[in-house]
Amino acid sequence: NRWALILGNGYNSANERPVLLIQYLDGNKELKTIPAATSGAEASGNGLSTPQFLDVNADGKPDFVYAGDLRGNMWKFDISSGTASNWGVAFNGSPLFTATYSAATGSSSRQPITAPPVLRPNNLAGGLMVAFGTGQSLTETDRTDRSTQSVYSILDNTRYSIASTGNDVGKVTIATSPTPAAVGDRSSLTSQSVNDTTKTAGTGDSASRSFWKLTTQEVVYSCAAGATSCTAKKGWYLDLPEPGESVFTSLDFYDGSNILEIISEVPASGSATASGQEVCAPTPQAAKPFRTLINIMSGKGPTPPVMNVDGNGYSSANAGFARMTASSKELRIATRGEQVRKGNDGKVDKLARLPELLLRPTWRQLK
Repeated sequence: NRWALILGNGYNSANERPVLLIQYLDGNKELKTIPAATSGAEASGNGLSTPQFLDVNADGKPDFVYAGDLRGNMWKFDISSGTASNWGVAFNGSPLFTATYSAATGSSSRQPITAPPVLRPNNLAGGLMVAFGTGQSLTETDRTDRSTQSVYSILDNTRYSIASTGNDVGKVTIATSPTPAAVGDRSSLTSQSVNDTTKTAGTGDSASRSFWKLTTQEVVYSCAAGATSCTAKKGWYLDLPEPGESVFTSLDFYDGSNILEIISEVPASGSATASGQEVCAPTPQAAKPFRTLINIMSGKGPTPPVMNVDGNGYSSANAGFARMTASSKELRIATRGEQVRKGNDGKVDKLARLPELLLRPTWRQLK
């Protein structure tokens, strides 16, 4: 019952560990710290990024906090107890997931997380989807880093209840069934990808853009009893196809739906200063931004046509397209029939609004 500012400790701290900071704004204005890792590789050359809050019982107080770090870990902090000394890292101190890219050569590399995740309940499988992108733009060398980055949507299978006894009556507690479990690695996820063979140049009002479709692999969250050829998954991932393409900003939900609107980009690179002289090293390269629309649950693109590829409206000819080139900065405007994106490059992108879902599909009269 106190006001506090909650944030990640950021990067280049004295100890370079990932730490959640809770700075109280009243009373003694003390600072409470919850380290995600205190030793080993995760506690070196690291730092906690912007957090996202989860208020389970809608009482206006966060019960859990999700935040990524530069080592690709997505941490979950449990601050649900009324006793601050009980707060700590969920999953027995392990991250929910560690973002790691595995190359065809067998090598692997961690993928930094610098933007906050977004959350959405999974009404089919239960639990909560935690979606985030990877990539960092913190140093000059990051601009020319061409490592593969990704978008992930991970299932946190934790269930909750409200305590009826003890010191935390009325507080959120973690249910024991199913057992809360961290997600191991990519083998637990379904792979989605951009279908490069579908690349299409826009025409008409969309002549300045290029468009792509996504794959449509099914994400199976549970298997029928006795099924022998079924392997349940814990979410999905999408490797961003352009070398160096990264996500530096939070994902958004498109038009109030389960569709994520993701702005990713290959960072701009250009002149640097050396010995007081301006030099073109590396070769100047403008930023290359992209927009991707993908369902947080299934990893598929929108079902109805949303992108105006041919410039003639949202006919069936435009169905399936879910990725396009975009502006790096844009003003977003919702009109009655469209979502309009006015970019800093002077270009305007128009997207169809999704069909409204009936909140009450049936009714009956009570006498």
